Amino acid sequence: MEPNPSPSVTQQANSIVLAFAVGTVCAVAVGWLWLNWMLPALLVSAFVILGGGRFLPKTPLWSMINSGIFFGTSVGVVVAFPINLLYGNH
Repeated sequence: MEPNPSPSVTQQANSIVLAFAVGTVCAVAVGWLWLNWMLPALLVSAFVILGGGRFLPKTPLWSMINSGIFFGTSVGVVVAFPINLLYGNH
């Protein structure tokens, strides 16, 4: 037997789906935050993008969740910030 068996294809697929789901939720949440409250959005985005994931547990599951949070935050900022600049806050 192998001491560290590799994860099955199903486990890998589930991890990818989890990361995608977490990323989608984060993108929507961060985008909404940028469009409504810019200072808290800036603080949250800076914390996540500059390494907030280092405080999460170091397991494969949490690694995928961290990836989802990071990429979701990045997408939320990239989409919402230009919208906020072009149309401004109401």
